[in-house]
Amino acid sequence: MLIHIGYHKCASTFIQRQIFVEKNGFAIALGRNLIQEKLIYPNELTYNHNDTLDIVKSNQILNPKLYPVISAERLSGNPHSGGYDSLIIAKRLKSIFPDAKILIIIRKQEDIILSCYKQYIKMGGTYTLERYLNP
Repeated sequence: MLIHIGYHKCASTFIQRQIFVEKNGFAIALGRNLIQEKLIYPNELTYNHNDTLDIVKSNQILNPKLYPVISAERLSGNPHSGGYDSLIIAKRLKSIFPDAKILIIIRKQEDIILSCYKQYIKMGGTYTLERYLNP
C-alpha cells in the first residue's frame, strides 16, 4: 500500500489524475469520499477502527499487477486551521496500514502559504494575510 498524504498545494491533483492511474501500474484502494467519511471526519468519539478496517478490506485491489494507493490532500491535516487533526489522521493511518509506504511531496513554504491564502479568499475568507497567518 502506498499512502500519498497530499500536502495542500503540492501538485496532488495532478499526481492523482496523471500518475496514480492504471496505465502506470496503480489502483486507487480507497476513494476520496470513503477516506473523508471513515478516516478524516469522525471525531475521537465517533471514529470506529474496526468499521474502517472492514471497509478497507472490502475494497481490496483484485488485480495483483496494480499497486494499491490512497491519496488525498486532507490526509495531511487542514491547512486553514494549522493542521489541528494531522496527528489524529496519522495515527489512524498507521493503525489501519501499519506497513504502508508514505509519499510526501513538498514545495517551497512561502509558495504554499500564499496559495493556501488565495484559496481561503476564494472560499469567502475575510482575514488579511497577517490575520490568516496569526489568528
